[in-house]
Amino acid sequence: LIFHDYMKVIASFLLWLAGITAALGILFFSYVYIQDIQVNGFKTILSPIPQIVEKSLASNSKNTYQYWRPSTTRIVPFKIEEPKLSALSALSYDLSSDTLLYSKNTTQQMPMASLTKIMTAIVVAENMDMKSQITISKHAATIGENVMGLTEGEKVTVEDLLYGLILESGNDAAEALADGSPFGRDEFIHVMNARAEQLGIINTRFTNPSGLNGDGRQYTTAIDLLTMARYALSFPEIA
Repeated sequence: LIFHDYMKVIASFLLWLAGITAALGILFFSYVYIQDIQVNGFKTILSPIPQIVEKSLASNSKNTYQYWRPSTTRIVPFKIEEPKLSALSALSYDLSSDTLLYSKNTTQQMPMASLTKIMTAIVVAENMDMKSQITISKHAATIGENVMGLTEGEKVTVEDLLYGLILESGNDAAEALADGSPFGRDEFIHVMNARAEQLGIINTRFTNPSGLNGDGRQYTTAIDLLTMARYALSFPEIA
């Protein structure tokens, strides 16, 4: 019995040793290292495995190694021609580096449609309690077009309405927030315009909180929209 137990211990040890050896072998052969080799201007990651496999198979395949290199065929070149846009006005801006990348007629007045909701969100973030509830009016529930799906008489928090405003571009959410604001709808629109002017957004006019047509001429410019968007992103409730 003692001899049998002794042999079991030895067998267990040998199995453990074999497992460790195999694991070390796998780690060694799967070791990936970086060599200072340029592929279309990029450093590439090389692994010894493709070469080992290729040699061991002694095949005529010449493309095995290529599978281990990053594809650079779809990389957009750094030097590109200025885009030719049919848009009347356009602006591209890198917020992370505060760099203007492209501009075209950035001060030309243009209709803004649902981008109105950026300023609606700003006024809400500055003046309303996210946890307070608003009772949805018939006007808000039946505004139409893009909606988050509100029903007359239901109670919804300002926070949820803000989500519906931004994520769904909900016209019903915009009207509900204006209706339920401390100012009331008409004064809410006045605050939108006054706040825009305070932020230096002087070539923009709002006539409702949703951007729908029908309440008079409303307009903005590409540069005003950039100013508005940058300021809006300073609020965690919006960003």
